[in-house]
Amino acid sequence: LVERGELLPDWEDEWVVADRERYRLLRLEALERAALALMEGRQLGDALIAALAAAQAEPLRESARRLVVQVQVAQGNVAEAIRSYCGYESLLREELGLQPSHVIAELIEPFHRTG
Repeated sequence: LVERGELLPDWEDEWVVADRERYRLLRLEALERAALALMEGRQLGDALIAALAAAQAEPLRESARRLVVQVQVAQGNVAEAIRSYCGYESLLREELGLQPSHVIAELIEPFHRTG
């Protein structure tokens, strides 16, 4: 079980804010590394759980969203991978007016119909 929790969420002292940010980044990095390691070990269900936890914690973080799509493709769940990509594309456009990078787009490109 991967819990989402902030370090001392109601405290605004400078040292707490800095430590909270460091903790947030370390947690995201740990989740992404875990997802990669689990994917390499072909433990795809657990890899997806870790990747989804990272994406839920930071919805605009492309590295986390990319891992979700990679795991879904590795599982053979192409429709889910495309849906995940499209959801990220929509969120990124709405929130920041941006498009996903070509790196994540290339993950689903082979599955697009031509003609």
